[in-house]
Amino acid sequence: MKRHYLTALLLILSMTVLGQADQGASEAEKSANGAKEPHFIQYNNRMIVFSPFHWGYERIKPDAFYVGVEGYLAPIFTNEGAVLLDTQLRMGYNFFFNGRDHLTPIAGVGFVRDVFEKHHDQPGVVYGTVGLLYNHEVNTIFNLGLDVEFLMGGTVGKNRFEWGSPVVGIDVSFPITLRFGHRRHWDYRIEPFNLYLHGPHNSEDYWGFRNSLAYRF
Repeated sequence: MKRHYLTALLLILSMTVLGQADQGASEAEKSANGAKEPHFIQYNNRMIVFSPFHWGYERIKPDAFYVGVEGYLAPIFTNEGAVLLDTQLRMGYNFFFNGRDHLTPIAGVGFVRDVFEKHHDQPGVVYGTVGLLYNHEVNTIFNLGLDVEFLMGGTVGKNRFEWGSPVVGIDVSFPITLRFGHRRHWDYRIEPFNLYLHGPHNSEDYWGFRNSLAYRF
């Protein structure tokens, strides 16, 4: 368990250092040639469309209140036959800086469960979550991010596969976003992720990826 928390901490620190280095480079370039700070097209909303196994909406307006609702089904590579269902409602605030960096502290609630028939004895977990969503616009087409969430909750129902209580965990993902179309309204995002859940009687380490096609407006 400690390994996952240390990994998340190191990732956050790494992204912070990279962001500061990028900011310093931009300032140096600006001073050298008088060019303006890079500014990319921003929108207020992002809605996932045409994705039957991943659905959701986010209010992404810079320097404004954030709300997001999301759900997905994802195959898990480390658990043969596992298919993860995760749904979440979250709120926070969108901080925007350097003309290209988005940082959103969040808090929310969710439900997660392996829904594949082979694992039908496993109960779902209702949880609360806090975390950070970070996205860096490398250019108008390519974005990189890091999302880290800490979870705590309990199981729903009783059966042979018991987690025990409480269930704690961490969800770390690396969103890679490609933006396209007129004025970059559209984007395709793939998110490799690791979700680790630990209870007194059991623990699971889920590795997989989410993907989505979305429209910004």
